[in-house]
Amino acid sequence: MMQLAYSVSQDQWWLSGIFRDVNLLAFPRVHIQDFQIQTLLDDKYQNAILSVEVELSHATQVSLHLLDAAHNTIVKQSKLADEYQINFTLPIENPHKWTAETPYLYDLVLSIEGCSIAPRIGFRQLELKDGLFLVNGKRVVFRGVNRHEHHPLSGRAVPLEFLKQDLILMKSHNINAIRTSHQPNDPRLYDLADELGLWIIDEADLECHGFATIDEAALPSEQRSLSFEEKKSLIYGKAARWTSDNFAWEEAYVDRAMQLVMRDKNHASVIMWSLGNEAFYGRNFQIMYDWIKSYDHTRLVHYEGDTHAQTVSYPR
Repeated sequence: MMQLAYSVSQDQWWLSGIFRDVNLLAFPRVHIQDFQIQTLLDDKYQNAILSVEVELSHATQVSLHLLDAAHNTIVKQSKLADEYQINFTLPIENPHKWTAETPYLYDLVLSIEGCSIAPRIGFRQLELKDGLFLVNGKRVVFRGVNRHEHHPLSGRAVPLEFLKQDLILMKSHNINAIRTSHQPNDPRLYDLADELGLWIIDEADLECHGFATIDEAALPSEQRSLSFEEKKSLIYGKAARWTSDNFAWEEAYVDRAMQLVMRDKNHASVIMWSLGNEAFYGRNFQIMYDWIKSYDHTRLVHYEGDTHAQTVSYPR
């Protein structure tokens, strides 16, 4: 609990209570445990490979159907898994491409006996070339905002209709990108962003800037009158020793990266992972980055405190 408290010191409204739905779910003995979807476009950004990796509780027959927006079947395939994991690799001819301006979604239906799931997916590919961020081979300009989850009456528990109108208001004022400062947002936001068309920089629940006050208080009197940036250059490297550059906190840091990616990995709107906010820089951010890139090589990684760009790269 102490690690939780020290690593989530975000700048936000601090309110008590449970803000999001809590569900207790029961599954049959044989069920789908997880799935990862990737859409890989060819060199001309025309045709695609739909890659779907499914994890199962037990080996069983798995069926995949891809439906377009008019509910026409584009492709279907069934496989018998002899292990607890099965992969589909399907060529898709010239699918509609997902962007914030053209948020075309397909329905992907994964079925086993007695159980089906139907996520909505978008075909798009992310790249960084010559210093430009490209989606489907075309330059994208972000006109974005930092978004905190607040409601004037219900605090951090934001009703769905209010959330939807918030995003529609952004779209109507030419905002096309959101950074989820400073933690993963309500899961329903990502469904709406997929549908309405918004680029999402998805941020991990990690911030511990308060440790800087320890080293600031220890500055000699002649340095206390320095500017913020001057004091920051003296303090932030030292402040990382408490958590971000401390091996004892590695598990807590990596857990935040894993929770972020595993929940939101299949959303077309999520185009970049953010490792957190205002937590200085240290070894644990490198390890977070390494885990993310080992699991999801299709997105860029961002971190506000990485002033020397040690843990950022383009998708492979």
